[in-house]
Amino acid sequence: LDGPETKLGVMNGQRAYGVPVDGFFGDQTQAPAEDQILAYEKRLAEPGFYHGEFDSIPGPQLFQAVKDFQASNGLIADGIVGEQTFALLFG
Repeated sequence: LDGPETKLGVMNGQRAYGVPVDGFFGDQTQAPAEDQILAYEKRLAEPGFYHGEFDSIPGPQLFQAVKDFQASNGLIADGIVGEQTFALLFG
């Protein structure tokens, strides 16, 4: 779980969150990531896609909720909140 793709993903997240980009998932990165996950959980719960606890943990229930949301909106159901999924969730 700590290979080059993971590090690149963390770095992309850090850029998006406006925190120092070092590729390590430390405290400075974790807080904004938790806020983002919580926003996904709450938004996906509104139309009934997410049924888990609001715990800011990107687990299997959230992953499935994202996939179900994507499928219901004609997107590729990959479970990743990319630009199109984000726009439909929060647009």
